[in-house]
Amino acid sequence: GDGAVAPGDSITYTLTVKNTGPVATKVAVKDDLSGVLNHAAVTVDPVASAGVASITGTSLSWTIDSLEAGASATVSYTVKVNDDAWGVTLGNVASPDSPGGECVEDCDTEHKTPAWSLTK
Repeated sequence: GDGAVAPGDSITYTLTVKNTGPVATKVAVKDDLSGVLNHAAVTVDPVASAGVASITGTSLSWTIDSLEAGASATVSYTVKVNDDAWGVTLGNVASPDSPGGECVEDCDTEHKTPAWSLTK
């Protein structure tokens, strides 16, 4: 989802893959975290309900060897917004990395932090 966050807040991202066809093999998903990790750090590594997920540099890779027809799988991870990340947008873009995969809903999210201000 989209929304407002403050520096120091945590954001948990969850990706869901659903197989709407016959048995799918070597299902791959990429999540471009470059727009997130320039303003945040991963605090909980990816946990996948199926397959293997890992973050290398600014990219999450998730591969599932086999997903039955009609089955779903998820991967979740958490980041903490940097303490000095005022007035920024954390943008996250996930995409299928396998032939025949498609986004059925939004495959990107944005979280904005408020501008820094000094009050007396």
